[in-house]
Amino acid sequence: MTAQREAMPRRLNRLTGDEGGNWRVVTATSEYFFDLDAMTVTRHPGASAAETINDVARPIHTIGRCEVGHPGFWTMKPEGSALALLEGFWQQSTQIQIIEEFLPTAGLIDGNE
Repeated sequence: MTAQREAMPRRLNRLTGDEGGNWRVVTATSEYFFDLDAMTVTRHPGASAAETINDVARPIHTIGRCEVGHPGFWTMKPEGSALALLEGFWQQSTQIQIIEEFLPTAGLIDGNE
């Protein structure tokens, strides 16, 4: 019997922003998709999480903490008309459970599933 095994995604304990590529960060209540080549992050709320202003692709400004076993914290740059009104956006996540590399599919990163 020949069975093809799918390669397991590469996992990290911490994301700093220097890694490049695309990463899925799973927390207790949501998922975040980091595109570190484009330097954007998109939040996808889970069933028990409320929708927020950060549920769209936003340019990453800083990644303060993105480490398995801890809450995450990062900041994002405003765009468009928000530039005149805001210095930036911030996100504090619930405890991070998994950080894994993924291959993006159309619409997944920008929230248009």
